[in-house]
Amino acid sequence: MIKFFNVWRSSFKEMATVRYFQITILGGLFVLICTTLLPVWRLFPTGLQDKPAIPLHYNIYSGIDLFGPWWNIFMIPVIGLIIFVFNLVCAIAIWRQEKVLSYFYLGVSAGSQLILFVAMVFVVLLNLSYG
Repeated sequence: MIKFFNVWRSSFKEMATVRYFQITILGGLFVLICTTLLPVWRLFPTGLQDKPAIPLHYNIYSGIDLFGPWWNIFMIPVIGLIIFVFNLVCAIAIWRQEKVLSYFYLGVSAGSQLILFVAMVFVVLLNLSYG
């Protein structure tokens, strides 16, 4: 068991010296933190917790089609965290065998964080215009 963790630790240390991994890991974490703090910064001062339900999704054909409690707005960052951790673990696990696939995993992770950040921006804008 200790040998397993030593292999993982050495793979992560070796991976952390590559500039691409530094940028994608730190950039993905920064965007994830921004995705989490955006509703706290913009929606909580407006009294978000006092509302029984807030709009969580907008459809161009039928308008608002999903309402939920205020804490459901944090499902977007939770999904982003799950994607980030899963892709990071996969990238570390295959670093020694397939370096290109490790690059792909972390690139997809950073890209998905950006897409989820844009989704959170639209959810925040929807709630600011609705309330």
